[in-house]
Amino acid sequence: MGGRHRKPAPPRLRRFGVAAASGVITFPGTAGAAVPTDQTLDTGPSTVPAGDVVTFTGTLTSGGAPLANQPVDLVERDGAGDSWRTVTTATTDPVGQVSVPQEVRDDGEWQFVYRGGPVLDSAASPAVPMDVRAPLGQRVVEEAATHEGTPYEYGADGPDAFDCSGLTSYVYEKFGVELPRSSQAQRDATEQIPQGEEQPGDLIFLDDGGEVHHVAIYAGNGQVWTAPEPGETVQLDEISDSDYTVGRPG
Repeated sequence: MGGRHRKPAPPRLRRFGVAAASGVITFPGTAGAAVPTDQTLDTGPSTVPAGDVVTFTGTLTSGGAPLANQPVDLVERDGAGDSWRTVTTATTDPVGQVSVPQEVRDDGEWQFVYRGGPVLDSAASPAVPMDVRAPLGQRVVEEAATHEGTPYEYGADGPDAFDCSGLTSYVYEKFGVELPRSSQAQRDATEQIPQGEEQPGDLIFLDDGGEVHHVAIYAGNGQVWTAPEPGETVQLDEISDSDYTVGRPG
């Protein structure tokens, strides 16, 4: 006499998190539906710099037991209402866990999806929104540009007037980076970068073979945002001296 076969419990993606430089953030939540869930976590988005590698983690279970050696898709979409796209597929380990490092360049939502099998339903983790911010250097350049036309005044540190190191310290302070108040001290306090390898947001220092006498913010394409001298204003200018040094604030 044959016995009745019980259908296995639906699979559950019971944990979905991201690991960033600040540590691991674990998000609770489950989804055992037959279609991907559109649930958005109420913890709010994680914010990462563009190009950072984020590690997405999840655990796949059925009836409380881990599902090992199962394919799980990491999917992404630009926003609610857009189509999901599969970024990569990973396989769960012996305890049902999956960990996927992935470079993140644009705002969007991320989710793990299990497509199911002959006797198992599909399942999906809650969607995790990711806010991607521009690199620090780009944001520094954009902030410096907002002060175009502000008059030069020796010893001024903004926002109504600037001298050269007053401009650089004021702009970087907006992003939580404190710089010393003189151009020489700023060079001493920053990471020295070989000439020709400067990136937007780096500091360009001019000297005459001795003490630094001017500092400006590199904007790219051989140009700097600078508070040049009395009678002038904050402006975008060409690097006029080939004998310069480069510093990168930390």
